[in-house]
Amino acid sequence: MNPTLSTRVIIRTFRPNFCRYLSVQSSVNKSSNSSTGTPHFHRKIENRSSNFPLFKQPFRNSLCNAPLPLCSSFHRNYAKKAEDPLDLDKPPEPEVWKSSLGNTKTSEEDIEEIAASISEILDAFGETYAVKYAEELFVEMHNITGLPWWASIALTAVLVRTTMVLPMSLVQVRIMGRLQMVTLHMTKVMERLKKESNEARKRFGWPDEVITEKYKKAVKNEWDYQIGKENCHPIKTLFPILIQVPTWAVFSLGLRNLCLPPREGAAPSEVYTELSIGGFGWVTDLTAIYPTFALPVSLGIVYFLTIEVHRMFRLQPYVSAEEVKCLFMQCINIGVVGLSIVSPTALSIYWLSSASYGLIQAFLVNTQASYRLLNIPVLGTPMEHPYRLFRENLKNRFKKREKEPLYIRE
Repeated sequence: MNPTLSTRVIIRTFRPNFCRYLSVQSSVNKSSNSSTGTPHFHRKIENRSSNFPLFKQPFRNSLCNAPLPLCSSFHRNYAKKAEDPLDLDKPPEPEVWKSSLGNTKTSEEDIEEIAASISEILDAFGETYAVKYAEELFVEMHNITGLPWWASIALTAVLVRTTMVLPMSLVQVRIMGRLQMVTLHMTKVMERLKKESNEARKRFGWPDEVITEKYKKAVKNEWDYQIGKENCHPIKTLFPILIQVPTWAVFSLGLRNLCLPPREGAAPSEVYTELSIGGFGWVTDLTAIYPTFALPVSLGIVYFLTIEVHRMFRLQPYVSAEEVKCLFMQCINIGVVGLSIVSPTALSIYWLSSASYGLIQAFLVNTQASYRLLNIPVLGTPMEHPYRLFRENLKNRFKKREKEPLYIRE
């Protein structure tokens, strides 16, 4: 073994005890020299063990006078400096407080900055080609029909919903109808699989873990087979939203651009002048914010009823994921209502017309004629009489608890 390495190991191991031993031995030697008169008693031990390195004087000095670690001297070396940033007990100078108070902003200034940034974003999107096309469509609809501006806006909303949103909504109804048929079929399949699982447990003595695993695998395989057979994957029900939301945003921005006041020093456009006098009844200026909450409140009620109507035409109650989705849609509706309060009246009319069309559409697509047109196999099921199903679900909606599926009792 390397002698240097062995020396280091021995030093680290015996240093505390050895320091105490040296101090005790020194005191013993002094007392023995003074009492017995035997001089230099410890030198005999040192001479006989002179080949052992720990008895040498340099090692004794290095062990007893070892330097302190860095962590123990850090605070002593640096914390006493007044300019050190770690000295947190020292308060800042009064000038610092004054400068920090001078840079503070009020909540009103923050709100103005947020509103300005949102306005810049809307202006950037308002210059796109799709928004310009929406503006031209509003103007052309007013010029062709000759109706007042409020009626032209409502008619444009109906036209957009009919040509762009209604086809995808019919596809959604078809997919949801077939999906409910698959769910009804899976209820019977799961009952049959439960009976088979109980028989297998009794006959073969399988443990519950194996039975549960095989049961879940069989249910999943049957579900995948039925979904592929009917071509009704649940993700396809989101396609109308992917079209409806961008369309709603584009036409809302187009109508907003038409309602913007002219810049300072510029003459108002002809469309802006007509919108300022193209209202109805007590609502004459469509470019101004609606003075009361009648239109925003009506918009919120229509949105809420539309979501609830779709719920009432379902064969089974919502599961947890669907409840979260429904709650998310209600939160979006609340946000739209709040936005309509601070928006021009023309936008509130457009949103209310579009929402009313959606509510009427929810009743029309859930009829026997619509199911036959969309090739939804509802014969022999509760969906064969959709409005009877609507009435039963509406009664059960106000109950505190509903565990079983909502079936029709003939």
